[in-house]
Amino acid sequence: MENFKVGSIDLLFVYNMLLTGFDAKSLKKLYLERVIRRHNLLQALTRVNLTYKDFRYGYVVDFADIRQEFDATNKAYFEELQSELGDEIEH
Repeated sequence: MENFKVGSIDLLFVYNMLLTGFDAKSLKKLYLERVIRRHNLLQALTRVNLTYKDFRYGYVVDFADIRQEFDATNKAYFEELQSELGDEIEH
């Protein structure tokens, strides 16, 4: 993991670890081959959204077809924000 963070290696395979709480600004492509659910999905997707050098955003390559889970998770997250923030979310 540290070798990836410092740029000694360019490719890292991960299964059931490092999807949450792992920040490496150089991570710009995430390949998904299984459906990840709920907050773990959002955590995994945000791994590639840190700015790094000339990269303003990252890429997610979806082999698992996460669209349905992604839509449900985003809807639940938005509803939770609305219930906590109420009218403030509109401003």
